[in-house]
Amino acid sequence: MEFLLFLESVRTPFLDFIFNIITHFGDEAVAVVVLTVFLWCGNKSMAYNMLYCTFFNLGTNQLLKNIFKIPRPWVKNPELTIVESARDAASGYSFPSGHTQGFATWSSFFAAKFQKTWFSILVGVLITSVAVSRLYLGAHYPSDVIVGVALGVGISVLGTIITIIVIAATGAALLSGF
Repeated sequence: MEFLLFLESVRTPFLDFIFNIITHFGDEAVAVVVLTVFLWCGNKSMAYNMLYCTFFNLGTNQLLKNIFKIPRPWVKNPELTIVESARDAASGYSFPSGHTQGFATWSSFFAAKFQKTWFSILVGVLITSVAVSRLYLGAHYPSDVIVGVALGVGISVLGTIITIIVIAATGAALLSGF
């Protein structure tokens, strides 16, 4: 709680604005736009892989929120406040952070696909930025964003492995028919 109170004490209108922009990287709408671009203009198999990871990510996040039912920080502790502009995107339960988990899933998926060091570093910085934005805005506890990052990266890796196995099995089945 002390860390969240510290972040609340350094809030300014400018930082509120910046962190509100950063937190929206984790919106589902961002994934939908990226998926649409890849489906229309890019690699369709990559888009489908990302779609599967996204569905699994959303389902896992909502399942865990409804299992643990942890209230938001400002609900649990009246000393804490949320940045009002972030309130609409912070509905429901707190654990795990959906914005952080979502962005970690989508961005680590692309980092694994492109395998460029500079891109992986950028993804790490952006994932951290989204996580910090959720804390700064008062929407989550540190445990929410830490678990969100771990789940997001794990879902991305697991989804990629499953897709590789399915593609390999499909290819083997097709080859055995010839």
